[in-house]
Amino acid sequence: MGTDGLPGIEPVPLALERSRTADGVVRLSVCGEVDMATAAQLTSALAEVLAEPQLTALLVDLDEVGFLDSTGIAALLAALRQANGDGIGFGVVNCSDMVRRVLEITGVYKALAGGNG
Repeated sequence: MGTDGLPGIEPVPLALERSRTADGVVRLSVCGEVDMATAAQLTSALAEVLAEPQLTALLVDLDEVGFLDSTGIAALLAALRQANGDGIGFGVVNCSDMVRRVLEITGVYKALAGGNG
């Protein structure tokens, strides 16, 4: 039985890859589905990056995200609020068409893209 209680349905694992430039910008590339089963993993990764010393900006690359639900949006919005409070740049980049549409429909795309969209 899947972890969400549905027989035969297993969550798609979330893969996260970080790269950092010399000027303190971190790109966090996300691959997989961001939903109830994986949002906590994304939340932890975002918080970990935002706690790094000399961080100037965090770019969350969503090109390889096949699904994003409200828990993923909440994780991104929490990271945006934290980054804004700490004076760190934040933006989602390379949104797949589906992810961009979800963010636009929910009214948060412009805030999350931070001019990077």
